[in-house]
Amino acid sequence: MHPRQQTLRSTLGRALRHIRLEGRLSLDDVERATRGEGVRVTRSHLSRVETGQADITLSRYLSLLRALGEGVGETTARLAALLDEDLLEGAGGRVRWRQALAAGDLLGATRVLRALHARSQPALDRPSLRSWGRAEAALGRWNAACHVLRLALPSAPSRGDVLALATAQIGGGQAAVAGLLVAGLRPDPLTRLVGAISHLATAHSKQALELAEAIGTADDAPTDDDVAALATTVRAEVYRRQGRRRAAWTLGRRALQMGSPKTPVRIESLRTAARCAALAGRCGEGLKWSRRAIALSRELALPALRGAALLDQPELYLRQGNRSEAGALRRRGRLVLRRCTADPRWDTTLPLHGVLSLCRPPA
Repeated sequence: MHPRQQTLRSTLGRALRHIRLEGRLSLDDVERATRGEGVRVTRSHLSRVETGQADITLSRYLSLLRALGEGVGETTARLAALLDEDLLEGAGGRVRWRQALAAGDLLGATRVLRALHARSQPALDRPSLRSWGRAEAALGRWNAACHVLRLALPSAPSRGDVLALATAQIGGGQAAVAGLLVAGLRPDPLTRLVGAISHLATAHSKQALELAEAIGTADDAPTDDDVAALATTVRAEVYRRQGRRRAAWTLGRRALQMGSPKTPVRIESLRTAARCAALAGRCGEGLKWSRRAIALSRELALPALRGAALLDQPELYLRQGNRSEAGALRRRGRLVLRRCTADPRWDTTLPLHGVLSLCRPPA
């Protein structure tokens, strides 16, 4: 049996035993109570479940909870807490989240980090908190990322710290707050870029366009190629939302010729170009770019970006008249984001992952 399966079985047994003893019920009491619920759980089977020697079916599990007078939600939360404790047994917790990140298991890494933070003995250091925040963002959990990056702020935060937090706030639906944060920083290309995205998130297209166009023309600082690529994607997205298909198509293609390959910035450029292609009726090229974005998202372990890229494709297929494929891709994209437990109101058309990768080099 896989170690994780055995851990889950043992933890579930411990949780059920704790509930039973808390209610001062014997094994015989529980068997009689479950018989009245219609799905009988024998005392011998329950004993084996409690000691981690046997599994329990969903119907028997629900019958057992009703017999014990427990709510499913409360028991599930208690079970999750016990599982988190199991993750931290011994000295492995401090190592396990790094191993999970290295293996691309973002869900596992964030679970361990949340458990470590809840224990707070000793407190997580700032590099660990930043890694945690980035993992939450990669899963599309922008509210969680915002909370963690706020915890990581030192007393005198750097420009990169503030911009990373502002980016997470935009993803978490706090674009106006992010705009205020950015307004207090020295105006350089990356600051203008985050400001432009905050305006785009609040439907202030004119201000977003002005800030994006100012990048590369101002004399205050040299413009990084990746920043210029993202500024071009922001301009293309503004034109796409305005229905200006020719301008959006031109800028979308131009963004693909800029920036570094195999980075979140390239994924954002590919996705924007694909959306602009849909508006321009260039569905074949749009699908090619979208598929490249999906493949690169998988390669860079960015599952939320992969789900978002899948959700870009239905419009392309609909314009080709392929409704069945459009529906299938819409379901696949939503399933990926549900598995990530991504924020449901996250605006997937904003190039937030690309910006976050520029705010501070990965820890």
